[in-house]
Amino acid sequence: MCLIVGFKAIYRYDECFILNNKRHCMVLFLFYSMMFSMAYLVTKFMSRTSFFNKCMDMPNHRSMHSIPTPRGGGIAFILSFYVLILWQVYTHTASSLTYCLIGSGGGIALIGFLDDLYGLSALLRLIIHFMAAIMAMIILGNLPQELIFKNFLIPGVCVSVFGVFYLVWLVNLYNFMDGLDGLAALESIFVCLAMVIIYLMNQVITATYLPLGLAFAVAGFLMLNRPPASIFMGDVGSGFIGMALGLLSLNTLFWQPTYFWCWLILLGIFIVDTSVTLLQRALHRQRLQEAHRTHAYQQSLKHVHSQQAVIFWMMLINIVWLFPLALLVGIHKLAGFHALIVAYVPLIVLAVMLEAGKKVPNDAGK
Repeated sequence: MCLIVGFKAIYRYDECFILNNKRHCMVLFLFYSMMFSMAYLVTKFMSRTSFFNKCMDMPNHRSMHSIPTPRGGGIAFILSFYVLILWQVYTHTASSLTYCLIGSGGGIALIGFLDDLYGLSALLRLIIHFMAAIMAMIILGNLPQELIFKNFLIPGVCVSVFGVFYLVWLVNLYNFMDGLDGLAALESIFVCLAMVIIYLMNQVITATYLPLGLAFAVAGFLMLNRPPASIFMGDVGSGFIGMALGLLSLNTLFWQPTYFWCWLILLGIFIVDTSVTLLQRALHRQRLQEAHRTHAYQQSLKHVHSQQAVIFWMMLINIVWLFPLALLVGIHKLAGFHALIVAYVPLIVLAVMLEAGKKVPNDAGK
């Protein structure tokens, strides 16, 4: 029912300017189609270029793939997405969010690309992540004091510190969850399109441009990243998506904090899986910086024996559980914090049942 209500928003011609203006709608469709095509063609070029074939992800006991596969393909959808970003700058419609995506997003992408090529230390990457997040918070400015609980006034500096750690966490969790062919790409497409529907339900048209553009760009890359993947997005892609989603969600705090809860709910699978896994590893005194394959989605392969099946079930949870809750929050039928608890509790139980974070034999680090 929530899906039907959501998609009906697209057909409310009498209330939505974009969908009333057929010419404008067609221009947007052609522009986004161009972004999709560009991402696809650049990805295809990269997968067949000798330079990127030297940047191979070699299979090991922690890998989910069995043959050497090029990585760094995230460059394709980043370049495509930046066409939209630069268009906003050119047409003087850019906001502080736009410049954050250029500066902080570009910095995360650069360090990720260098890591894909040369394998940088975890400490250096983390330092750069924090620098990029701090720069983003400076560009955005102090977030509203009433961030989560409107009855409690939180000092602006505390909220900004939260924003920094939130961005760094999303950058890293997206890297952690980029372990199955097409998973990270599909998740970002789902989250962005779901938020577009929620924005349309509330007639917040201008807020749809960036998430819709990111979804189209990543979809072009997904054509060659779906199982069996011809190329991986690498740290350059996963880090950029994490930063982009973090900025898109944080930015809503300036004009409608309710939407921030929607973003958190839609990202539930990724946030819960990485958080439970990290906590479990810490409780069992495992080295947190050590590479492993004990995330819930990786452990679930013991039960379904297929990457496609794991992704199917994760997307099903997204569509039938997380999206309806986020939609109800977005149309002000549920309180954000309460809906977040309802959304996360079953996911936490599922992650624990799948033994997320539990050490498995031969799960050695790099």
